[in-house]
Amino acid sequence: MKKFFSVFSIIVLCGYCYIPIAAQRVGQFGKSQPVKAEAAKSKGIRVQVFTDEQNTVIQWKDDSSDPAVGFDVYRLSASGFERITTASILGSMPGSRAEVEPVIERSFSIRGGAPGEVFVVEGFDQTGTRRQSEPSASQFTGDLASISGSDSLTDQSQTGQKVRVLERSALDLPRELKNETMKSVQMPDSVNQLAVAAQGGAKIGIKVNGFYRVTKAELAAAQFDVNTDPDKWQLYANGVEQSILVEPNGDYIEFFGKVVETNESDVNSYFLIAAASAGKRIATAVSRPGGVSISSTNYRAVYDKKQRTNYLWDILNGDAENYWGDLISTNPLNFSFSLTGIDTTASDASVQIKFQGFSLASHSMSISINGNNIGTQTGSGQTPMTGTFIVPVSALIEGTNTLQMTSAVAGDYTLFDRITVSYSRKFVADQNRLDFYTNNYKSTLLTGFTTADIRAFDTTQDGTPVQITDFPIVPNGPTFDAKLAATRGRAMYAVASNGIRQAAFVRQNKPSELAANYRAGKLLIIIYGDFYQQAITWAQYRSTRDFPVAVVDVDDIFDEFNYGKSSANSITAFLAFAKANWQVAPDYVLILGDASYDPKGYTGQGYSNLVPAKMVDTLYEETGSDEALADIDHDGLSDMAIGRVPAKVPQDVTNALAKVMAFETPLMQDINRGVVFAYDLPVGWDFEASSHALGDQLPPSVSKAFVGRGDVNSAATLLGEINQGRYIVNYSGHGSTGVWASTGFFGVNSVPQLTNSNSLSLFTMLTCLNGYFINPTADSLAEKLFNAQNGGSVMSWASNGKTTPDIQMIMATRFYQQLSLGNIKRMGDLVRDAKAQVPGGSDVRYSWVLIGDPMLKVTQ
Repeated sequence: MKKFFSVFSIIVLCGYCYIPIAAQRVGQFGKSQPVKAEAAKSKGIRVQVFTDEQNTVIQWKDDSSDPAVGFDVYRLSASGFERITTASILGSMPGSRAEVEPVIERSFSIRGGAPGEVFVVEGFDQTGTRRQSEPSASQFTGDLASISGSDSLTDQSQTGQKVRVLERSALDLPRELKNETMKSVQMPDSVNQLAVAAQGGAKIGIKVNGFYRVTKAELAAAQFDVNTDPDKWQLYANGVEQSILVEPNGDYIEFFGKVVETNESDVNSYFLIAAASAGKRIATAVSRPGGVSISSTNYRAVYDKKQRTNYLWDILNGDAENYWGDLISTNPLNFSFSLTGIDTTASDASVQIKFQGFSLASHSMSISINGNNIGTQTGSGQTPMTGTFIVPVSALIEGTNTLQMTSAVAGDYTLFDRITVSYSRKFVADQNRLDFYTNNYKSTLLTGFTTADIRAFDTTQDGTPVQITDFPIVPNGPTFDAKLAATRGRAMYAVASNGIRQAAFVRQNKPSELAANYRAGKLLIIIYGDFYQQAITWAQYRSTRDFPVAVVDVDDIFDEFNYGKSSANSITAFLAFAKANWQVAPDYVLILGDASYDPKGYTGQGYSNLVPAKMVDTLYEETGSDEALADIDHDGLSDMAIGRVPAKVPQDVTNALAKVMAFETPLMQDINRGVVFAYDLPVGWDFEASSHALGDQLPPSVSKAFVGRGDVNSAATLLGEINQGRYIVNYSGHGSTGVWASTGFFGVNSVPQLTNSNSLSLFTMLTCLNGYFINPTADSLAEKLFNAQNGGSVMSWASNGKTTPDIQMIMATRFYQQLSLGNIKRMGDLVRDAKAQVPGGSDVRYSWVLIGDPMLKVTQ
């Protein structure tokens, strides 16, 4: 019986390092693996189980002094406890920076279930020692979504499965042919791209290489003018015109599309315009049989499959992706991959496997394919590893193959990354498509097509494919063969009608001219396109004759500054251009749209990276930075005041503007509404003293309340102070994405109890990770406060990473000094001024974010 399950994570205290994605892979329960009797019982893992009889959610917390680095879930059956996690769920990364009372929370779901079913969670530490929770029986609930934190477990798990394993095929070209193709690679034309973007038309997105057809209906739906002359339709990629086929009546266009995947995007964009001159078309060449009787039997193909199930921010690897696959331990990890068209008469295959070290010690893994041992991979620490193995072709199977990886000793943990297989492949079509190359002056017989309408294209010259005609097509049983005459070696692509691909999307490309000197905007509002009307309302609120506001669709930035591909660097390039060239240059940037560390949707949460943040490495972790987006001169400080409204839907923007407008009145901007300073226990730092030091920066006349976590009824006292409508709420202490030190003090679960909707507060949070807005599966405390409609914040200034209290105090002291003086009126300017006091380095500057409007006027 097939099962699916999902994992949800909340980072509870600063120092926790791993963020599991929100949907574990679909799989089958394998051979029963009973819980080991010698595993020590521990009260450190506490489990609750809930079911609505369609899905079951297992939740647990681990507050052990030595948190587990991974977990497995077991269910009681007639034969005992059986492991139901096909891969271990990661916990705390070995060697990560922990501060105080680390608590790891996890959740795991399966389809089906009934009240009373019994589950056990087993954790294992860096040495391999295992400990179990007490058995927990499932309880019935009618609202499983609110418990799981997911609106749709089924949808998320199924969607996640589609994107978390990525397969690619390529050609291992002979040297001569590879050199020829490399010489023909088209160089991007940024100037021409601006002209294409300015004209408008249709934007076509693709995710895999292949031959594509876009119909007139699709173009019309994208508001492309299909009544223009089809002979003048032109298609562009990277600012360079591509050869295409156009049906004479304009019923469709066809083209050969290529994808170059980046860390931020797996989509390549093509732009169709109705030009003033004839477009570039795919030429034809006749296949002319010669006297050569030698035929090719195979070509060298490259198959690549990577797994993306675990995001780790602790791995500081620069611009490389921070996603990896499942955990390898002494519990064997099986990973399936599919090969087609294997030429069993050919020589050996080359298998390359990549890993990422997880535990701190040395690594040694035995590796097998289909039960055949192919070697051992070694390495050390938390570093990447690559193993290349030469295997006999007999070890490979047509269809599904199984890669098995097993650590040699307990406590040796490694993450799987990807497998790449280079092998000799027969010229057999796969789903009526065949990407191949011909060998010098040998004929080529293509087989395995299910229909006779086979077309072949010479794709050697980048962007200029040539259609090969007049080659014989003959039936071969239930399939059809096509024979290409001997010529000089060529990169080729053959396709039947039912193998033609459909675009991932066809959208309107509205004309844009961001790279124009006549533009003006003291405030730039950069938006996700769905928020346009709400952004216009915000712009109208801010703009005056002397203060122009420009609303900019982030897609237009991508189109003009990155050839249509999503990237954070393109936003920086645009801001640099606007600052240097616009008639009125921007001083403020307001982003309307959420961001995510998962731009390619590995979590199965849908597209949540609406306006990207710049992913940066800080001292302790990778995180997302808006500050870095606006750091034009790369000195670690933004060159414009920048803030973000992490909106997911248009109503979020409307609600945020309503908060801003309500706050920007004399009554609300009065600091004499009072300030509350909440602080943590003095573990590693005297947070009470810091709070009083900040209070001393304010005028004596300002009412100040101090609430310590160790005080009697501290949580109730703090809620009461906030609900009185204080001007500022400050917290100093340990924390993480959703809490101030402890859920029993203040956190995301406290937000529904707020009642200060008529007297909103500014929140400054001198702790770790309260501003972690890039998690695609859960909102941070700063976001929860900002989005709350029952009160909360009009602005949250918080950290999107882990920083130390000494540096936090430098910024905070300056902030409260200037706020007291009243000379700096707007929140974004106060933040920039405070960050400028941090001596050197970019960690704190980059990782502290303003959740809200940088133009928020905080004083009269």
